[in-house]
Amino acid sequence: MYFHRANKVKPAQQTCIEGIRKTTEILECTICNPHVHLTVSNNLVNVQEKQIEQNANLLNRPPIRKSLPSIEIPLTEYTNREANRLLIEVAKDRKLLINLYNDKQPSVGFTGFDKAKAEAHQAISIIESQLKFLDKAECLHVDGNLKRENMICTSEIDRSNRVRMAEEELMYLQKLPSKEKSTEILYRAMKIINCLHSSENISNTLDSRTRLMLAESFRLVGQSYNEIKLFDQSFENYKQAYEILVPLKDANCLYRAAFDIARSLILANKYSDAIESFHEMLDKATSDSERAFVNQYLSFSHLNLANYDQAKIYAYECLDYATLSNEELFRIEANILLGKIYFELKDFQRAEEYIVYAQNLKDQLGDLNQMKYLDELLLNIKNHKEKIFQENVSSFVKFEEKYLNKLNDQWISSIMQENESKQIKVDDQFIREFNNKTISNWRVLTPYYRLFDICIERKKKIRRNIDHIRQPITGSSPSLPLISTTNSALENTQESLSKT
Repeated sequence: MYFHRANKVKPAQQTCIEGIRKTTEILECTICNPHVHLTVSNNLVNVQEKQIEQNANLLNRPPIRKSLPSIEIPLTEYTNREANRLLIEVAKDRKLLINLYNDKQPSVGFTGFDKAKAEAHQAISIIESQLKFLDKAECLHVDGNLKRENMICTSEIDRSNRVRMAEEELMYLQKLPSKEKSTEILYRAMKIINCLHSSENISNTLDSRTRLMLAESFRLVGQSYNEIKLFDQSFENYKQAYEILVPLKDANCLYRAAFDIARSLILANKYSDAIESFHEMLDKATSDSERAFVNQYLSFSHLNLANYDQAKIYAYECLDYATLSNEELFRIEANILLGKIYFELKDFQRAEEYIVYAQNLKDQLGDLNQMKYLDELLLNIKNHKEKIFQENVSSFVKFEEKYLNKLNDQWISSIMQENESKQIKVDDQFIREFNNKTISNWRVLTPYYRLFDICIERKKKIRRNIDHIRQPITGSSPSLPLISTTNSALENTQESLSKT
């Protein structure tokens, strides 16, 4: 988690094995021996010993990881700049963790500090193992304007100065990008909380300004825990921030705090608990835009709980409020949700319509976010439709071929036996079975190859064949008069007899 800046994960590349080994040696030196001086050269790094007056036995410590056997593979080439940035980031993270572990400040009123120190101690021991996933480190450029010493609060500092220091520290933390500095924000926010806490009862001593600062500090801690995937700790800190804000009775602050809690619950896959928080947000919503936003998350939560009817209701609510507030982004999200819901309900035609509509809206707005995901979702829908089509068509075609083959066999046998006066008999049970064959499942496949028209044409063709086969096969016998001729001859004979 401390090497999130490395965006190229290539553990299987053979060409980077030696580079990984070199990088690991650098980190082993920084962890095992704090008296080693590191300099970057064209050969990546030179390790030079400083003169040590005491604790000489530190040099004799075994390395954390056994050295890998030498492999004659081309080294991964690092430029001086890349190596410098890598070493800077390693040193900063290690120093930050050691500072956190060795911190001597009192932790009055904050129960998470001791646990954080224990986690920091564990992180120091495992940080070097993260380097095995590194090929080239794309680290952040160090901004000298943001350098700042760690804030130290002691009991001798009066409360007004502590609040001022905490406020300055919060302003500094707002400049840090959360996704790339989550560990530093976590550590500094903890120190702010320690400064603002006192041994007295919080509800009686904190003014509104201090209370807002304390709640913001807990929010930053929760946000940092979210970034490093510790969602339970994140939820506890967001909940603490909400409880601090309750006495202020500020609807805007409580709305935001409720969303932080609900979002951390969603990330922890606790959708039932998240729904309760979103209902609380819905009660505090003051605009159609906010109602669309909350209904979107309610639909998402019910979708993950497989409550598809409720998910549809909230998705349509989101769509209605988004239309009223002219929020195109919420309209897009509502259509994507409806597409997912109908996909789960196996209504692939409607699912495709909603996803295509959302894609078109994104194109009009120039929003390229999630376009790849929507393309994959559409491809998945089409694959399911094609699969159903093939299954239904194959079964129908086999049945039709079986029936036609049976008719052909009977026709050929009648010809071979030269039975001209015999009517070809078709198995009545077989005909009933064929006529009762349902094709209702084909309705969902109508867009494919004009399937409906094909089915109708096939049925008409089969009926014509059946009618033709059922007709008696008569021969051309000249000795047998027609029925009408025979009847007229009999009438003439009777008339002549009556006259005589």
